[in-house]
Amino acid sequence: MLSVTLFLITEGDVDSGPIFIQKKIIVSDDYYSVDVFEKIIGLTVEAYLEFFDHYTMNRLKSVQQDGSKASYTCARHPEDGHLNFHKSSEEVYNKVRALADPYPGSFFYFNNNKIIVNKAELGKKNKFNFVGLVPGRIISIDHGGVEVLCNKGTLYITSISMGQNENINPNSLIKSIRSTLR
Repeated sequence: MLSVTLFLITEGDVDSGPIFIQKKIIVSDDYYSVDVFEKIIGLTVEAYLEFFDHYTMNRLKSVQQDGSKASYTCARHPEDGHLNFHKSSEEVYNKVRALADPYPGSFFYFNNNKIIVNKAELGKKNKFNFVGLVPGRIISIDHGGVEVLCNKGTLYITSISMGQNENINPNSLIKSIRSTLR
């Protein structure tokens, strides 16, 4: 679940002021960042309209934030988008979706080239029990893309880009199941 919150900026801790309006949405497991962004924009407009309506009618009320329910984060760096196939397929898939266009994208290295992942999904063999696995190893290549092993499960990559090439099928670059993505 995500929320849009309008609150009073106060001195002290960042984002700690009283809340005027809060709108929440449920995020589907298959949403990409652009899907969430569009929904957040809609909620933000709703929140501001409600805020101004309450403000002009002198009905504006606030509630103190409960710090025990707050969440915090740190500044991100471009290298944070590097995919770690030693994580579970769900964690890798979530990073792909979170950093997809219009954001800089998640990436891996193949033959010393940085490859941006545009689209992926949980692999067709995601629930298989692999033994002796090598995270990042390609296990299948077909007309739709390539499937790669993660520490737990698999990821099916269907669209990549590198340099000026936008949205190419990874099977045009990765040709062998002996290949390992880094």
